[in-house]
Amino acid sequence: MGAGFEEIESGGKQIRRPLRIMIENCIDDDGSILDVPRNEFRVQHNPLGNSTATLYVAGQQLQPERIEVELSRLLKSYAQHNVNPEKIGVLLTGKILDTAKAMPKDRKTVGENIMCICVPQAYIDKDDDVMRVPITGGIRAEIFTNSDGSLILKPMENVPLEDRIRFLPSFEPPNSAFDSPRFAYIAEDNKAQPYHSPVYVRPGRVVPTISSSGFSTAFTPNVSNP
Repeated sequence: MGAGFEEIESGGKQIRRPLRIMIENCIDDDGSILDVPRNEFRVQHNPLGNSTATLYVAGQQLQPERIEVELSRLLKSYAQHNVNPEKIGVLLTGKILDTAKAMPKDRKTVGENIMCICVPQAYIDKDDDVMRVPITGGIRAEIFTNSDGSLILKPMENVPLEDRIRFLPSFEPPNSAFDSPRFAYIAEDNKAQPYHSPVYVRPGRVVPTISSSGFSTAFTPNVSNP
């Protein structure tokens, strides 16, 4: 799976339009899921049309089908009322996790590790070649006090989904025009670590994924100047 933009010519100008990209061997020409996957993979991409919001379902279909209709309506309502991207990410991530957790372990076709990426609208209109790598989401941390009075800052464990998807900087003004893509990584066990970044691709350039397995910071009180 991938998401990004393609450049097309329209009215004598080069413009970018959003699209969903998928490398697959399981979808028929009519969009239905094949009972037996093909031996060959192919690249499929779906440009976003003139609608304010579109829900793409790839691979495992949503059951029952009415959930897809309900999700599409809710997403369109969110887009029309300028609901912040974090709330949309929580909604979609929750539905994917519900689908994955309901599957028997020996027949699981949906993973529970999820990458949520948001591309600000301001990024679409940039024609320069400045490299804007995705910015990591916020990671909730907590402070522990040692016996010597020093403080240790560590990632929280078992963080609620609502607190896992935090884009930095926020989408509230004046940061709403900040044009770099932002992402959040949600691990299946709801822990803050490990944390992985996406592979970021631009014409002629590739930024590989970065992984963080943990971090901690120690603060020692200044006894001479409390």
